[in-house]
Amino acid sequence: MASERVPELALLRSEAFPKLLTSARATFHGARPTGRIVLVDALRGFALLGLFLVHCVEYFELYWRHPEPSHIHNAVDFLFADKAYAVFALLFGYSFFLFINGRGRRQADVSGRFAWRLLLLVAMGYFNSLIYVSDILQVLGLLGLSLLLFNRLGNRTLLILSVMFLAHPHLLIHTFSALISSEEGNKSQLYWMLYAKTAEVFAHGGFLDVVRLNLWQGQLFKWAYIFETARISSLAALFIWGLLLGRIGFFTEPDRFLKQRRWGILLSVMASLLLHALLDFYNAASPMQSHAAAKLSLANMLESWAALAMATAGVLLFVEAFSLSLCRRFLALFAPCGQMSLTIYVGQGLLGVTVFYGFGLGWYQDMGQGRALFFGLGAFAAMMLFAHLWMRHYRYGPLEWLWRCGTYRSFDVPLRRQLSSRRRASAV
Repeated sequence: MASERVPELALLRSEAFPKLLTSARATFHGARPTGRIVLVDALRGFALLGLFLVHCVEYFELYWRHPEPSHIHNAVDFLFADKAYAVFALLFGYSFFLFINGRGRRQADVSGRFAWRLLLLVAMGYFNSLIYVSDILQVLGLLGLSLLLFNRLGNRTLLILSVMFLAHPHLLIHTFSALISSEEGNKSQLYWMLYAKTAEVFAHGGFLDVVRLNLWQGQLFKWAYIFETARISSLAALFIWGLLLGRIGFFTEPDRFLKQRRWGILLSVMASLLLHALLDFYNAASPMQSHAAAKLSLANMLESWAALAMATAGVLLFVEAFSLSLCRRFLALFAPCGQMSLTIYVGQGLLGVTVFYGFGLGWYQDMGQGRALFFGLGAFAAMMLFAHLWMRHYRYGPLEWLWRCGTYRSFDVPLRRQLSSRRRASAV
């Protein structure tokens, strides 16, 4: 009866679990007794660090009111901006593969359950975005529904489709339409027009002012940014890549891809350097001065390609480093954060707005880039400590457990870890 109420217990007894566990142990010893892949959890945890550092040096959106160019901001932006987001999206697609295939041997179709799971994520994301409007949970949840369609396609079709998404057709259409019409070409993008008012409320408004703004106008600002930049099509491509990596066993059998991985590192690093150089040249040359919107769209495309190339290099380098025992010991420290990434991510947003927004401490005014970076590092270290302590005793983070309960519409989901026989004896 317990296995019927909690599908995870049946998964542990299925044929899929021993194969997954044995494969991961045989490569990087990367699986936990609960079937989690330490490599993937660690990579997700590291992406959380990158996201948080970007948000900190950007004062959780308030940096752009009065930009403070500095080497610190440039370094964090170069290393993590859009790259950490890309890794998060990639692993979201991979998690979909695990969810569908981990239960596919027991159920003919779990698409409905996955769709329900995503709707719960959208709801959690919306409530979180009332305080921190740039929450990405809504975006991942809504766009993640496309994975149900992608999963019906073959690998070759998916690869072609991902390339089409990375061509950013909506930006190409906007660029051509802007070039045809000089009036349209000089029009500011909607998200920039909305930013001025939203940032003013974040900086000087009270808590209820922020919530009222984020009920609608803040949401409009976020979604305008998603649609008017390369982000929406990049996310679709990254979802596909994550699904494909799951199908080929990239994270569970990484030794099989040693040669391809090292070639991938070389090519992605070269592509990243080339695209960044091209982007710098493009911005310095300042073409299409009479068509500002067209210029911005092309810049967004170049930035997205450069970020994706660098994110690809980062993922491959992370996997390569994880194959080395010395590096693995350090990188595995991020795994507990990856296991409870939903809790950590929501906590980061709540902490950030409390520290930087006007209704909180208002530190955006005088913290500076250096102290913002050190604050981010220190706060994330505290989150890592909390995650390690929590995951010693519990199977899931607090929000992960609630999300899982909602997914299966039952609170009969074990939260506490079972004590080993030795620990039970010592407790007695």
